Amino acid sequence: MRLLRPRPPGSDWAPSGLQRIDGSPRSTSRLRAVDGTERGRVWIDETPPQDWAAPQLVHDFPADPGPRHSKWMTRGIPILVIVLVLVAIWALGGFRTRQDRATVLQPGQHFTNGAYVLTLDRATVQRKKGYGDDPYIQELVVHGTAKNIWTETARPDGRWFLATNDHQSSIKEGELVSIDYGDDAPSDTPDDLTPGLPAMPITVDFEFADTFRPEHKSIIVAMRGIDYSNHSVTTTSDEKTWGPSNNGSFRVRLPVTVLPADDDY
Repeated sequence: MRLLRPRPPGSDWAPSGLQRIDGSPRSTSRLRAVDGTERGRVWIDETPPQDWAAPQLVHDFPADPGPRHSKWMTRGIPILVIVLVLVAIWALGGFRTRQDRATVLQPGQHFTNGAYVLTLDRATVQRKKGYGDDPYIQELVVHGTAKNIWTETARPDGRWFLATNDHQSSIKEGELVSIDYGDDAPSDTPDDLTPGLPAMPITVDFEFADTFRPEHKSIIVAMRGIDYSNHSVTTTSDEKTWGPSNNGSFRVRLPVTVLPADDDY
């Protein structure tokens, strides 16, 4: 590292006679401007003082504020995500009017559901012997009426009906719908409802665990709304049948009569 010391202004400083502290001569040099005029003399110190520290380059820049994001990044993207979510909800039918609400009925009240006009009147529960892992069950039987208003013979499906207690701790589908034509009916009487005939008595059977108890001597019974369409989930055929739909449901609270236990199969 070389240090250049300019000639002091207004002095008769003569560099040729300068010596180092140790007595050795120092080299000198002249400085000239671009036009050739002499500006002064400097001497070149080949050995700077031992306590001299080399200058350090210091960058006096402000602290890094971190990455900068445009307004599009901070505001536009969240708004775009919200718009996309709303579009997806709309495409999936999230803003359509709900059609799955239950119509609340009174016991014995007539209601039309698909091909039938029905009533749900009362219910009985009875402890019976079960089978398999359930030595005993509670059999719930719902009594009502049904009339076929379609053009072909048909019978309601037990799986269209649901029953539960107040706390909905146990919800069961119906097992079987039976049509009561009376004791005098011929043996070859069809199991379906014939169009044009008056309403016939029907029963819907449910099987609950032996621990089931109807609360307040009542039970909640519901029937899914049905329509005539293709209800197959495995085929794309055009075959239509009556089955559950999204057209709401019907619900009624029925009084329950507890019958004596039946230990016979």
